[in-house]
Amino acid sequence: MIARLPDSPEPQPHQLQCMEIWGGHGAAYDAVSAPGMDAWIYSRPHEGGDHGGDVHYLSGCAGGKILRVAVADVAGHGESVSEVARSLRRLMRRSINTPDQSRLAREINEAFTDESESGLFATAILGTYWAPERAFLFVNAGHPRPLLSRQDGPWTALDADSPEIMRGESAGGLVNLPLGVLSDTGYEQLSVRLEIGDRLLLYTDFAVEARSPDGDELGERGLLDLLNAHPAPDAELIPGLVERIGSRSGDHEMDDDATMVLLRHNASPMPHQSLSDRARTLARMIGLLPV
Repeated sequence: MIARLPDSPEPQPHQLQCMEIWGGHGAAYDAVSAPGMDAWIYSRPHEGGDHGGDVHYLSGCAGGKILRVAVADVAGHGESVSEVARSLRRLMRRSINTPDQSRLAREINEAFTDESESGLFATAILGTYWAPERAFLFVNAGHPRPLLSRQDGPWTALDADSPEIMRGESAGGLVNLPLGVLSDTGYEQLSVRLEIGDRLLLYTDFAVEARSPDGDELGERGLLDLLNAHPAPDAELIPGLVERIGSRSGDHEMDDDATMVLLRHNASPMPHQSLSDRARTLARMIGLLPV
């Protein structure tokens, strides 16, 4: 059965600091606020374990110009996933001030293919909110499509053919395969401009592969129908959606981890950095201070 949210009050938002990396691959029910974006995160390992195969991270800096989010679904459990989570955190730290996800995706893919003998692979969404253009840039490596709602309007799925999408330079050859399948895979970066109040939903495949007692998968269309039939405020969207997915499944067992990340564009201004703030940021970037 899909893991329900804990019986706890609404999480208080954590103010994401410059060069901070927030997340992991354990249970989470969090809210995070950063320049330009607010986020709500739900993650539950399968069967109540301490850690699962879903990995999520948020990070930011470049003086508040960048907020990066990564959601990955790793095939496997245990220590192999823990190492993937650590590697993803290191790679995000190294490129924390670079808005190009395609380069990050290629680096992660190379790291995954180094472990190909163990059959390690993952689907992933790697995204960045780029404040100067009020744009969300993302790479989809074989993952369920992100969903977009314009100012609390109907939810739709985003891909390269969506009318809102601006496409980057073509990657050529085989593109957008799950991480760890082929070392020479290319990744195409897409972008969508955001207005105040626009929302994005990222999730792992538990949401679309949830089955009814009759064995029918919910699918992307069913997930969109649930979202559009039950409008909800930001803080209530994930709790309500997880509950409805679970109710639809009934007692049907589901062997999967579950993760959702909701982003709302708040268009807040980039923070002013003092000289001491800039010095601390630089020290974190070159490793003199911990991140």
